[in-house]
Amino acid sequence: GRVAESLAAGAPERVLRSPKRRLADPSPVVIGGRSYDTTHLVAGLLQLQRLIEREYGERLPASFFFEFNNLSKVSKRIGCEVDDVAIAGRDSPNSLDFSDFHELHDSPVSQPLMTAVDVDPDKIDIAIVGMSCRLPGAIQSPSDLWNVLASGACVIGDYPSGRGPWLSARDWPGIDQGGFVKDLDAFDAAFFRISPAEAQLMDPQQRLMLELVWTCLEDGNVRPADIAGSNVGVFVGASNSDYSRMLQDAGVEVEAHLGVASSLAVVANRVSYFFDFSGPSMLVDTACSSSLVALHTAVQSLRRSECSVALVAGVNVICHPDLSLAYHKAGMLAADGRCKVFDAGANGYVRAEGAVVLLIKPLQRAVADGDRIHAVIKGSAINHGGLASGLTVPNPVKQRELLMAAWDDAGVRAEDLSYIEAHGTGTSLGDPIEVQGIQSAYAQRAVAQTRDSCSLGSLKSNLGHLESAAGLAGVLKVVLSMQHRILPPTVNFESLNPKIELDTAFHIQHRLADWLAPVRMAGVSSFGSGGANAHVVLQEYPEPASLHDDDGPYLFVLSAENRERLREYVQRVIDWLDLSGSDGSFSDAIYSWQLGRTAMKVRLALKIADHIELKTALERWLREGKEPAHGWFGNVSAGGISTERLWQTKSARLLIDQALRHNDLEQLGLLWTSGIEIDWSRLYDLKRSHARLPTYPFAKERHWIQPQASTPKSSIDLAARAMLHPLLHENVSDLSRQAYRSTLTGEEPFLADHRVLLRGTEQCVLPAVAYLEMARAAVEQAVPPEARVGVLELRNCVWAQP
Repeated sequence: GRVAESLAAGAPERVLRSPKRRLADPSPVVIGGRSYDTTHLVAGLLQLQRLIEREYGERLPASFFFEFNNLSKVSKRIGCEVDDVAIAGRDSPNSLDFSDFHELHDSPVSQPLMTAVDVDPDKIDIAIVGMSCRLPGAIQSPSDLWNVLASGACVIGDYPSGRGPWLSARDWPGIDQGGFVKDLDAFDAAFFRISPAEAQLMDPQQRLMLELVWTCLEDGNVRPADIAGSNVGVFVGASNSDYSRMLQDAGVEVEAHLGVASSLAVVANRVSYFFDFSGPSMLVDTACSSSLVALHTAVQSLRRSECSVALVAGVNVICHPDLSLAYHKAGMLAADGRCKVFDAGANGYVRAEGAVVLLIKPLQRAVADGDRIHAVIKGSAINHGGLASGLTVPNPVKQRELLMAAWDDAGVRAEDLSYIEAHGTGTSLGDPIEVQGIQSAYAQRAVAQTRDSCSLGSLKSNLGHLESAAGLAGVLKVVLSMQHRILPPTVNFESLNPKIELDTAFHIQHRLADWLAPVRMAGVSSFGSGGANAHVVLQEYPEPASLHDDDGPYLFVLSAENRERLREYVQRVIDWLDLSGSDGSFSDAIYSWQLGRTAMKVRLALKIADHIELKTALERWLREGKEPAHGWFGNVSAGGISTERLWQTKSARLLIDQALRHNDLEQLGLLWTSGIEIDWSRLYDLKRSHARLPTYPFAKERHWIQPQASTPKSSIDLAARAMLHPLLHENVSDLSRQAYRSTLTGEEPFLADHRVLLRGTEQCVLPAVAYLEMARAAVEQAVPPEARVGVLELRNCVWAQP
């Protein structure tokens, strides 16, 4: 039972103890009269399961050892006698044919060494199994972020002019500089079943969350439909609501959608609603520490079994100048628009926006599910600075206590940490106070200090301060650094702030360097401007080599909501094949495409031999646009329901079963592109490892309020009073007729949001219902108020064409 628990917790090298015995030596386990060396059993339960299946001729479920987690349960399940564990010396005879374990000897199964004796339910490790982000500098994915970090780039730039008016840098130096997200106004409203009118009113933070949660689930190879209705938790750190200020300045009329569209709580709740998640759904607002406090809250919720899986996010959007002006007047912003963390020239921080989403679950479950584990959350802690010298002034004593509490929760020593991602805002006083707290905590917790053993850095010098999303952005940086085993530089650093005195154990990570450590472990700090603090401890999780790399042929499947999205998706796959398609197991990638992606309306299936043939076939399909050789293309229309019912007949199901049983890829490709859902798992004997693949390319349609802040509010009010109706502007009647005139600019929502492809170009077209409303309003205006009785009805309305 302890062997199974240890494996499930991802710690095969752990020294296992039970009340009766200690399994530290390679003692044999006797099952059905055969002896198995426990040293090798610990290396992989899947191999042990394969041996038992071969021995007893029975197929066992993938979760076998997590359901039957001791020898007694295993023996009852497979119907054989199981002897007790023999306590024997190292020279005990072992009758197992070691050729069965050749994969184990060659596979680098070297999980981080852990020394815990028993699993404390309040301190279980949490795995990060999915990641997504939208960050400054046109960063659309974690790999984009790594390219920026590794190159030592600073992506601070000008405020995007298309969002609306901003303050002059001449009057307020540096206020126009920041880290800004590309295409913040773009959103695939149709994909999420949201009308253009509602999408335009929605806080962009809600829109970012919907798209990034979908992307994060895909990164974790989770189909949203597979977890719909389950107790998935959603924890979002957010603090600002700039877009609601824009709506007010634009004079947008209050309507039913507005309350939900501008609500911060709905940033999390809309995710739970759309994806049908029933776990905790909450917004956390502790200012700059919001997202890391949200992560701590999610970890505690998982440990208490309030939810089985959690989505944790941080989001921040800048589109109104009020807060920037307030921070500038408070002297918090760098006048030169550059964040210089730990540097002698530090003179303030630079505001930034963006979003990060993580998918997390207990490590034991992640291992059982065969997830790709990006990193492990060992522990976390939160606190408040208490009565410091000011509400926004940090308290080094409480920061020290915070770090020690997080390290204790993680069960690690201070010297186990080889990197700390500091809050590091680049202020002349904040940075020295933080370093003081770090070094004080280290001095109290370190058993043995080694020179230059721990690096300090901060992402804010690259991207700016993402405020409510800053903590998770730091986590993402650390996870990527662990995966690449490289520490990126903290840019804009030339000489150390004279107020900072570094102990011999610490140094500023100001250059790109290999991350040399027996086990890479790091801390991430995030401090709120109101005094709420958070710290998280992360540990690497070495990616195991795939145990499956079958020879082709394979059936590659890809789908999207329409042909245009599919073409862009195909291009993403081609780019992925160019960069990393030959890395890892190609069969795992095929497995992940089949089981880890939602089947949509427009579908492409290709029978290919390897990744080279796949790239060639995809390029040909993009070039020629027709059904490829050894491939199938289909568009599942709304009328496909009858087709689906047809395939529910007994004879049809027999055909599908036969295709799956005989691995008939041609038949399966044809069926799938015709709209038939295939249970791809039946093609595989065992659960495979998940591959990291390109994610869905959402449509980039503009949904943004038309800024009118440059027009005096009094002028807007006068124009509104003079207008009879939004569709009926002025009365031009004379003695011979009643007539009304309207002048539309094309910027009105009912025109700007209703674009139709006419003669090859997209044009604004007045919707049919607008004509009806225009006529109704005209008749109403033509009738004297005292003669208006009952309800006006328009009947028998006909259009020449749709």
